[in-house]
Amino acid sequence: MSELKATPGPYFRDCNADMAFGVYAVVNGERKNIVNWQGLARPYSDGQANAHLLAASWEMYDALKAITDCYGSGLSVDKFIEVVDDFMMEGRAALSKARGEKT
Repeated sequence: MSELKATPGPYFRDCNADMAFGVYAVVNGERKNIVNWQGLARPYSDGQANAHLLAASWEMYDALKAITDCYGSGLSVDKFIEVVDDFMMEGRAALSKARGEKT
């Protein structure tokens, strides 16, 4: 399986005074825009929700990858449950971020 080719995360949601939403990452100490769009092209709530979802994408990817990497790894059932439980907590936090909830 190939590795994900994308700007490294984590990603963060942003909104400027013109209601233009965007998602950015900090790469090598510098802000790098991932995606920007004008808030006027769609309802405010849609733009905000889209930005939250995109901002959580790396955390969701990492949690799902960790869980799938454990599957078939030869861990005992008890150890597998213990390890996956940690990743499930990370996944729940990513879903909360995607919904725009404060963590």
